[in-house]
Amino acid sequence: MTYNTNASMDQIVSGSDVYGSDNEKVGTVADVGQNYFLVQKGFLFIKDLYPPTRTIARVDGERVYLNVPKHEAEHMGAEQLPAEGDAWYGTGATT
Repeated sequence: MTYNTNASMDQIVSGSDVYGSDNEKVGTVADVGQNYFLVQKGFLFIKDLYPPTRTIARVDGERVYLNVPKHEAEHMGAEQLPAEGDAWYGTGATT
């Protein structure tokens, strides 16, 4: 298995499975933004998660591995599309 620890956003493709650091599946990539990516989990009642790209540990083919466990990824307060200037996503202004 080859791991890329310096994953760039262009390596992440829609439909890739996302796993926490505990190897538990979090969901599936639906879209990729500048500082975040959209992960959808569930089948009937789909829940959207918008983890910041800084949570990506590596990309291995069509699998994305996070540097946080599944439980933390699901409860890190990333359930809405980040707004411009949101420092949590790295989009805030720096001085």
